[in-house]
Amino acid sequence: MGVFRFALTIIIVSLSATPSFAGEARPPSQTDWEKVVDAAKKEGKLVAAIPASAERRKAIGEIFPKRFPGIELDLTNARGPSNANKIAAEHAAGVRYFDLLISGTATPFSLLNAGILEPVEPLLLLPEVKEPKRWFGGHIWLDNAKRFIYAFQVYQSENIWHNPTLMKAEDIRSYDDLLNPKWKGKIGLLDPRSPGAGTATWAFFLKIKGEEYLKKLAAQEMFLSRDQRQLADSLAKGKNRAHHRSHLLYIFAFY
Repeated sequence: MGVFRFALTIIIVSLSATPSFAGEARPPSQTDWEKVVDAAKKEGKLVAAIPASAERRKAIGEIFPKRFPGIELDLTNARGPSNANKIAAEHAAGVRYFDLLISGTATPFSLLNAGILEPVEPLLLLPEVKEPKRWFGGHIWLDNAKRFIYAFQVYQSENIWHNPTLMKAEDIRSYDDLLNPKWKGKIGLLDPRSPGAGTATWAFFLKIKGEEYLKKLAAQEMFLSRDQRQLADSLAKGKNRAHHRSHLLYIFAFY
């Protein structure tokens, strides 16, 4: 999650802040927060790049206008690397359009290495956001400097999907089962050479299974794609039209 101006503060508080009540004393953080909201209203628009999820877009689109009337929300839905590439290209052209990037853990580092991101911590204002003890597990920083890339939510995604009309779930009871010769040419993977969930999955396998396992898995002639829709389509249809493999009946898509 990378930040460019005040956007992260607004997104985090819109999800986690508790309302203040009339008659309560206003702490300095509340006054600072009101200044941020006023500045956002003057600018008039918050531009965010978010993952390709219709459900997430709908949820943010419904909640944000209720919490921040008068601020237009402009959302771009795409995979993290696609959003990051667009942001980097615009930055190189002198364009500062996006305020916020919400993505997986690997994607923002390309922007950090390019010197595009601004520090996050100065944007955390209210106690329920700023104080680590208010968060389960405390503040989670992904960059070594603990300044630029902030995880405001952590979750585990499901890794293995299968077509139940072509195979049984019990056919794969461990990661070692993926090395069975009968699955050769029938495993789909989000390309680990591109930042995203495929990279995270590959790193996970490296950590728990080791390099030799990855070599054997790679020898399974997997279908690698950077397009999640293509993987999902291949899984549903039981074949990979892009590579003209009509015998590709079973495909596991890692997200």
